[in-house]
Amino acid sequence: MGRVLRALQWFGFRQALKGALIVGAVAGGMMLVQGAGYIKSYPDLASQHEFTLTLLKAPSLGFIYGSTDDLRIGAEGYMVYRVLAVMSLVVAIWSLMTVTRLLRGNEEDGRYEMLRTSAASPVAISANIVLGFLYAFAIAFVIASLLTWSATGIKGIVLSAGDILLMNAAMFGPGLVFAGVGVLISQLAVSRRRALLYGLLPLLGFFLLRSIGNVVQDLHWLLKLTPFGWAQLSSPLLEKLSSWLALFVVWGAMIGAVGLVLNMRDLGSSILPERTTQRPRYYLLGGPLRLALRSQLGVLIAWGLAACSVTAIVGAISKLASQASVGSSGLTKSLSAISGNADNITISFLSFGTIMVAILMMIVAATTLSAIRSDEAKHYLDTILAAPVRPLRWLPGRLGLGLTAMAIIGILAGLVLFVVAKAQGVPVEFGKSLAMSVASLGAVIFLLGFGCLVYSLRPSWAVIGMYIVIAWSFIIDLLSATGSLSPWLLKTSLLHYLSFNLAAWPDWSTVLALSALGLAMVAAGLYVFKRRDIVTD
Repeated sequence: MGRVLRALQWFGFRQALKGALIVGAVAGGMMLVQGAGYIKSYPDLASQHEFTLTLLKAPSLGFIYGSTDDLRIGAEGYMVYRVLAVMSLVVAIWSLMTVTRLLRGNEEDGRYEMLRTSAASPVAISANIVLGFLYAFAIAFVIASLLTWSATGIKGIVLSAGDILLMNAAMFGPGLVFAGVGVLISQLAVSRRRALLYGLLPLLGFFLLRSIGNVVQDLHWLLKLTPFGWAQLSSPLLEKLSSWLALFVVWGAMIGAVGLVLNMRDLGSSILPERTTQRPRYYLLGGPLRLALRSQLGVLIAWGLAACSVTAIVGAISKLASQASVGSSGLTKSLSAISGNADNITISFLSFGTIMVAILMMIVAATTLSAIRSDEAKHYLDTILAAPVRPLRWLPGRLGLGLTAMAIIGILAGLVLFVVAKAQGVPVEFGKSLAMSVASLGAVIFLLGFGCLVYSLRPSWAVIGMYIVIAWSFIIDLLSATGSLSPWLLKTSLLHYLSFNLAAWPDWSTVLALSALGLAMVAAGLYVFKRRDIVTD
């Protein structure tokens, strides 16, 4: 029995390891980048004090970031202010999605039937798979802590081992709670997609409560009702209230235990009743491309709404944020370095919206390739190729579908940014706003080509390779504001080749060069894909 349980733990660990490495590197990297950028931009106490006053004038930023109390202690507090809230949300979403995939996802795909053939009980099977996930979760925590510790090598950043552990415990704590939620919702719905819906709705609701409580002083008590609020209330650098951190373990264990008890159900069933029959729906079943659109339409619409929401929020606060930053030479310099616009601080703030849209489009590219890989890994491609469909028709069609969706998302986000900016009285030209969205497709095509080539050579490496490129580009772009990177290192970032200055036209020669390189990699990938066998999980 012991060997069986260890095998289950290894199964859960291996399935979660890739995501853990990425999340740990991004979390620790963000801490390191924000600390290094702060010291570089504000090297003395006077400039740091000036910048702190600037942020205090814009309390609406607390909707996304942390408590302004942390800003009183310099670079270390700024790291917590900028990273803790955002990354705790990322870690929680990753935990929820991973645990749901390990439990309900494997059951939906039929793998759980094989696991049930062992002598272990259903509760023991699920518990040991989740334990394997927790091992991977611990590795992510260690990676983030080590990268945070490396920031102490920068002059002006002083952190003890206890500070580092508390900072990262607060950042990863919500992930423990929503790992437990993942165990619970895996028992509630028959499909992984519906289970995720049951989990994501309260997750986003809890983060919204935390944001409202952080911005509206009279509603500060809302922080006590949400795991994201507990992370902020723990105050890892100032008050160091570790009692709030204990709530993560207690509630995560309690919710997870309830989910494990509910796992004593029939295989393939769910706790919440669902229809045993469905009315047939035949739309978009006339070919493999239309079938792909049918399966991905909801996801693509969600990404489109996310991109439009980001640009709407950035456009809505750009004028207020730029007015609050008047007199902060360091902030103005950093914004100008990133956007390429030193003349209009409001336009520089708007540039963050275009940067985020470009990153979201890259994530959609990785999602597109993930869906392609999933169809092959789950044997769907076997059925498609059994019909009169050639591999060189299927793969280009899927890539073209994803690229079309990304173009539509980018254009819609550009239109939203233009409309909201105009409503704020910001002088943005329609043509330049639209051209910026179109120009972002150059980097997207390059990334998609890279993913296609890796997918054809090593299918299981493609998606993680694309996410590494995205994370690296984002980190390098943030560090570029410090002016401390060498030119050759800057050129390793895809975002370096994009212009985010809404007051100027894009460099179309660079866009065409990126697109040509991406298409060349697509052609090479198609050549290899045609000559290899189908690779399943």
